[in-house]
Amino acid sequence: MMPRMMWRISLVIVLAACGGKPAPPPPIVETNVELVGRGAAPLTTLRYKLAKGRTTRLDVAVTSVMLERKSPQVTTTMSFVADDVLADGRVVLRSTVEKTVGVMPDGTTPVPAELVNFFEGTQIAGTLSAVGTLSETKVIPGPHKLPSADLETELAQLPKMFEQAAIALPNAPVGVGASWRTRKSIDENGVKVTAVSTMTITAIDGDKLSFTRATQLSGPDQTITRDGLNVALSQITGSGHGKGTIDLATFEITLDSEDAYQAKVRDKRTPTAPEEPMAVSMMMSMAPTK
Repeated sequence: MMPRMMWRISLVIVLAACGGKPAPPPPIVETNVELVGRGAAPLTTLRYKLAKGRTTRLDVAVTSVMLERKSPQVTTTMSFVADDVLADGRVVLRSTVEKTVGVMPDGTTPVPAELVNFFEGTQIAGTLSAVGTLSETKVIPGPHKLPSADLETELAQLPKMFEQAAIALPNAPVGVGASWRTRKSIDENGVKVTAVSTMTITAIDGDKLSFTRATQLSGPDQTITRDGLNVALSQITGSGHGKGTIDLATFEITLDSEDAYQAKVRDKRTPTAPEEPMAVSMMMSMAPTK
């Protein structure tokens, strides 16, 4: 009996090695998600499920207020294309900056195109897991020459914007009222901060989720360079909130959010200069392109 049993075991090993039975895809391992509560029954497992070739276009509008001065509102139209779907459910996703327009703070005067269209044609590629983790992100520059080092820095940060469009999902089944926390390192206008966000599901309709977001921001003391000036920042704190929807099958997203942080600033050219308070807020809206 023993030789026959060993022969069967050996046969199973050989068949597996030769492809006699396909190996199951590796289990989905979430990262950076802390489940706070599962919510109410019925519970469901949330997963991105984009089909190959699926294309979605989103308009992302951003404006900010710094030292009580409001910036122009810049609206970027971005396409998201599922180039491929891998065996383990990951999606090879490609985003392209198709169009950028700006409006001055008065709400009617357009910003000259040459001042806002630097990134048009730029592509961001990455792999999106079924639970919303992005990896292997890279930037493919567009045709426009960037006129300053600050814009080169912003170009390098574009994958961060790409990552923020994807909501990280928990592994465990959840229902309405479920909440979970994520921690991300982000760049807010050149200021590096850590954002701890709590997502709460307010409705589930098939693959479409409605949610709210509450965020706490903090950052280490740091020096940033803007417009040729070296500025020291300290005591960085902040908070944010938002609400929206996301369709896990189409990547269609709606979002209205506002994040604000405060810090002490000092011009490093004058070491004896006193620190001054600084307040920055950033408002963002996102919706499918009409």
